[in-house]
Amino acid sequence: MTTLRLYSIGDVDPAAVQYAALTASEVLGLRCRIDQRRLDPGEAYLPGRNQYHSTSLLEVLLKQEGPPGEIRLGLTEVDLCIPILTFVFGEALLQGAAAVVSLHRLRQPFYGLPHDPDLLLRRLEKEILHELGHAAGLIHCRDYRCAMAFSNSVGQVDLKEPSFCDSCRGELSLVWPEAAGM
Repeated sequence: MTTLRLYSIGDVDPAAVQYAALTASEVLGLRCRIDQRRLDPGEAYLPGRNQYHSTSLLEVLLKQEGPPGEIRLGLTEVDLCIPILTFVFGEALLQGAAAVVSLHRLRQPFYGLPHDPDLLLRRLEKEILHELGHAAGLIHCRDYRCAMAFSNSVGQVDLKEPSFCDSCRGELSLVWPEAAGM
């Protein structure tokens, strides 16, 4: 069984970390462990953008000790970017051992709207599935409802379902057989 180790990168609501573990366990069938260490996002900070380079955070996750084959997922509240995009909700190494998801732009107050904890968790679930799908080797899907659909706005995240289309589910079950029952 594939093991997922969850990390907080900076200050993250413990309820979000617990929800991430529940999502990975129930939806993907992964064995989840929450690491109690809080990782520092500081070395990924880009002062000219006032954001954090998500690829650098993946490198921080990869430096953490763990058994071979373990997937590392970092959750953070910081605003993520890569040089060619204004922002990203998350990033993962394709067929790799690390993924990161930010709650920053998934929160309603970022858009000037009242806090909605249920909507935040729905968005978080979709983005966790998306990034872990990349870690399993899945690429972006053309089905806008699939968790693997590309999202460059929170509206596109909201259109997705917290599940995979039949094609992506089939590919995922080849890598993680425990996910076959989704």
